[in-house]
Amino acid sequence: MTIPVLVTPRPRGQRVGLGIAAAIAIALLWLLPPIGFVACAVMLVIAPPWGRSLTERGFISLLLALGVIAIASGSLAGAGFFASAFLEGLGANLFQPMVGQIVLDAILLAIAVYLTISGVRIAARVSATLEVLSIIVIVIVLIIVLVSSGNVFDTAQLTLTGATFDGMVFAVVLAILG
Repeated sequence: MTIPVLVTPRPRGQRVGLGIAAAIAIALLWLLPPIGFVACAVMLVIAPPWGRSLTERGFISLLLALGVIAIASGSLAGAGFFASAFLEGLGANLFQPMVGQIVLDAILLAIAVYLTISGVRIAARVSATLEVLSIIVIVIVLIIVLVSSGNVFDTAQLTLTGATFDGMVFAVVLAILG
């Protein structure tokens, strides 16, 4: 049994030409958005190394583009909001207006793109480090809240007295999505 090749190697000249065409398509997004959008859509079908046919390349590229847009928009908006709030807490109100927020989002986007392009190893290490730090912060906040409330072990939570169906549904959704 052979595994089909999904990535087709291209000659160097063709890669350079496709790179230049992609740069022009991205520049057109800023200069003439409708033409740039069409040019980028065409490049997403022609340029990728995956897929054996234009149909496969187009379908895979469409799915990847939708996933990237969905993940990036949510992550960037959250990172920009929390970075702005953090900097405002330090006394830097520079990023509070809409223009400042857009500048902060652009800076965060540039950092994310740099880390991703510079190497998967660096991006994975940064991601793992941030995940560990977020878990540590969550545990510290949990300990502070439990100790300050005085109810470290609340046995009333182990019974279903006073529980409603809506409350249980909310708890299950929160547990799954949280």
